[in-house]
Formats: sequence, structure tokens, C-alpha cells
Amino acid sequence: TQNLLVTSYVSKEQAFSITQFLILKTSLFGGLLMAVAIVIGIYFASSITFPITLLTDKAMKIADGDFESNVDIKSNDELNVLGDTFNYMSKEILALLKNKEHLIAQLEDYSKNQKKMVEQRTLELKNANDFMALMVNSLDQGLLVFDQDLNCNPMFTKACEPIFGISPLDKTL
Repeated sequence: TQNLLVTSYVSKEQAFSITQFLILKTSLFGGLLMAVAIVIGIYFASSITFPITLLTDKAMKIADGDFESNVDIKSNDELNVLGDTFNYMSKEILALLKNKEHLIAQLEDYSKNQKKMVEQRTLELKNANDFMALMVNSLDQGLLVFDQDLNCNPMFTKACEPIFGISPLDKTL
């Protein structure tokens, strides 16, 4: 067997070039992982903040009186339930407002009809009183009505004047 001795010379730069390459490769890989983590973080943050922004916009629309627009959140979490609740609330408020408008219209109609009904009833009572006065005054009998102090009320028949010779109005018994 032969003993062979091989010697070689490697400079310091060459010896550490592999280490520098590994440091560079590790740094680039770490930077890439950091960038991927930031992108994933932004994605998840926007998946949470976007529905919250939609809910905030819907709340502002409700505050401004817009109850007809819907918020559309496509997720499988509590934000979807909250969006559906906002939509339900808007529909209920809109239904209540429409019902209120209907009731106001009914009250306005009733108010207008009430005036007509009062006028019609007043006319009916006047006609009935006129008819009663006509009937009583055609009897040729004197009828008087007195209050508790025995003062004659303005209700008396026309036959009283010829019978008593004076009008009994404002007279006492």
C-alpha cells in the first residue's frame, strides 16, 4: 500500500463562501416566509374588516333612513348572522313605517269623514228639533218648561203667548 499525502490550499474567502451562501439563502427564505405571512395576515384581516365595513355602512344607511338596501356578507361565521340580523331589522322597520303611513292615512280619512258625520248628525238633529217644534206648536196647547228656580226656559209653545197675553221667556212662575 502506498501512503499518499495530498495537500491543498483553500483560501479563507473560498472556505467561507459556502457559509456566506447559506446565510444569503437562509435570509432570502426567511424574507420570503415573512412576506407570505404578511400577505396571509392582510388577507385574513381584510376578510374580517370588510364585513365590518359593510355593517358600518349599513348602520349609517339605516341612520339616514334607507331601510331598503341589504348588506350581503358571504361568510360562515358570526358576521354573516349579524348581517342577516341587520337585513331583518331593516325590513321590520320598513314594515312598521309603511304600517304607520297607512294608519296616518286612515286617521286623516277618519278626520275628514268625522267632520262630515258631525255635520250630517247636526243637520239630522236640527231637522228633528224643527219637526218637534212644528208638531208641538200646532197643538194649540201651552207647554212650559221651568228650571229649579221656577224660571221659564226658552222652550215653550207659541200657544202660551195668547193664553198668558205675554211671552213667558225669562219670567218666573
